[in-house]
Amino acid sequence: MDHNLKKLIAGGENQQLDFKFCVSDSRKIARTLAAFANSDGGRLLIGVKDNGSIAGISSCITNKTHGHYLFFRTAGDGPDSYGLI
Repeated sequence: MDHNLKKLIAGGENQQLDFKFCVSDSRKIARTLAAFANSDGGRLLIGVKDNGSIAGISSCITNKTHGHYLFFRTAGDGPDSYGLI
């Protein structure tokens, strides 16, 4: 995993960073992304628990965890991006 991403997760959640363990309610995800889009932007990490431990996105679907997480970024001035890491 990228060192900068580990540092980002270690810093914990804040106004521009949110962790979601699982995508169980698309409305919650949409509200978070809308809040980021209507402010200074932000990052949403899916597959990361509130305590910063990486659970992986597959843990939402099956009992197997492959250590992947989904990364969304919205920026007030730049393009939005997402990726599976």
